[in-house]
Amino acid sequence: MPLSHLFLTRLDQETSGIVIFSRTGVALTSLHEQFRLRKVEKMYTAIVWGHLAENEGQVNLPLARKPNSPPLYCVNEVLGKPSLTQWVVSGFEAEKIDCSNCLPHSIRCLG
Repeated sequence: MPLSHLFLTRLDQETSGIVIFSRTGVALTSLHEQFRLRKVEKMYTAIVWGHLAENEGQVNLPLARKPNSPPLYCVNEVLGKPSLTQWVVSGFEAEKIDCSNCLPHSIRCLG
């Protein structure tokens, strides 16, 4: 099967642009279904400068597309959809970020 037929998706196109390919047609079908059913967990690692006051926490703020700049998101108490970002410090300067309940751009918007 040609490589182009095994292309699955591009995660976070505006930020990392990570591209996902499958190795087989069966894997492609399975992965498509997992993404469709939102069973895929997305975990990110961030390098932070300085010290955080706590070793873990969460940000639970509603996000909506930014007016006059539709690709971007911002906190919007009125029009925003729920977006939960949980984080935990896992090393000296890195934190693991769980975006399983995040909207697109949550990390950049809240960071």
